[in-house]
Amino acid sequence: LARCTLAYTCYGELNAAGDNAAIVGHSLTSNSNVHEWWAEMIGEGERYALDTTKLFVVCVNYLGSPYGSTSPVTPMPAGAGDADGDDKAAVTEQARYGADFPAPVTMRDNVAAQYALLRELGVTRLRCVLGGSMGSMLALEWAACHPDFVGSVVMIAGCGRHTDWQIGISEAHRQAIYADHKWKGGRYGDDAPPNAGLATARMMAMLQYSAPA
Repeated sequence: LARCTLAYTCYGELNAAGDNAAIVGHSLTSNSNVHEWWAEMIGEGERYALDTTKLFVVCVNYLGSPYGSTSPVTPMPAGAGDADGDDKAAVTEQARYGADFPAPVTMRDNVAAQYALLRELGVTRLRCVLGGSMGSMLALEWAACHPDFVGSVVMIAGCGRHTDWQIGISEAHRQAIYADHKWKGGRYGDDAPPNAGLATARMMAMLQYSAPA
């Protein structure tokens, strides 16, 4: 990515030393507004795990997510993409990355981008990195990449790597989307998205997110 935009939400105030910050990693499909999906965890006062009277809490939307950070729905800079020769003239600021978005985007990519953002905000050290699901994987990657910058890690329902079973399940979800004739290799318009394939993939996922009581 030649240029990268990060959407982020902050809570509380950064102290003079810049060392009272905490990063929250959201799940795969969430946004950076922690108060919308973790209201019981964040707020003013000691009753909250993330007490914003003491902590400067930052949540950054992941690269590739459609909720503000650079993603497939982001307009491309002029000249970007795979176009060659005269075709490059057709690539404008209004054209989206779409299927030309660089992939895969890794947790390490996100940590690198978030680290640059935090330094820009004046953060000198993180008291804690925490998250659930994909957010816990982000927390682990933060600790691996910047052990001297991270004070503690809280992982909720996460792991260090996927098993063969998990990789196979995720591939089955993708194949359900690819099988939709409207997928068109990812080059579909807003007026005809592959909703049927996406709905099938989501039904499969919902059955796998929990087990019978």
